[in-house]
Amino acid sequence: VDLIGNELELVQDTVGKLSTKADELPHLAKEEREEIRENKGMVLSQWEELHNLLDEKKRQLAETAKFGEYLNELDSFLLWESETLTKVESRELDVGIARVDNRVKIHNDIKTEIESFESKYKNLLSTGEKHMDEQPSAPTLLGDKLKELERHWEELQEHWETRAKLLRQCRDLQLFKRDVRLAENTLNKQDHVLSEMKSPEKPPDVRIKNLQSFDKLSSLVEQKLASLKKAAEDMLEDEHYASDEIREIMEGLLRR
Repeated sequence: VDLIGNELELVQDTVGKLSTKADELPHLAKEEREEIRENKGMVLSQWEELHNLLDEKKRQLAETAKFGEYLNELDSFLLWESETLTKVESRELDVGIARVDNRVKIHNDIKTEIESFESKYKNLLSTGEKHMDEQPSAPTLLGDKLKELERHWEELQEHWETRAKLLRQCRDLQLFKRDVRLAENTLNKQDHVLSEMKSPEKPPDVRIKNLQSFDKLSSLVEQKLASLKKAAEDMLEDEHYASDEIREIMEGLLRR
């Protein structure tokens, strides 16, 4: 196109010279002047048509280049969507509050990344719809890609929420098990104090102290059990993935 443009510039110069020369031939006969005038008009008309065709070709090539850049950008975004989906679809969990908290942080960072790409997603979608209206070949080329773009974006939101709930439940379970262990330690202390109270060999003052300790431990146990029961009920109401294990742990603790 640039080469043709350069050649047309040379043609334009020639056309200009011919037009000027035609105007400088007043001595010719009337019929000859009419013929030259007609030829001049035809040459100028053809020149203008060529110039318009070149401008249209440049416009089409610019649109094609722009469309190609858009497709590359769209493919890159689709790749990011696919890779991010793989991350949020993970069902892997950890044991230990610190490790679970680390996974929660990573998952929240992914959410921040997704939100930062939202404006780009909307722009790609709207630009794609415009290309489908303007480019004759765009519908067959773009249709599936735009559907994939929308489907993956929706799946990203859904799977992120699912994964977030899974991690939240995992953290709740780790906290629950930690508190259960603390409650069991308190129960063990209570059992030890109770056995000390039953020993006839202990002097009265020691037995009184043991009784006071037992009362304090009993109150503490009641508080811990009430808190654990509430936590277990909340997790079961949340349809926790480890509901059976939670029931079993709580039932075993209450039997003590």
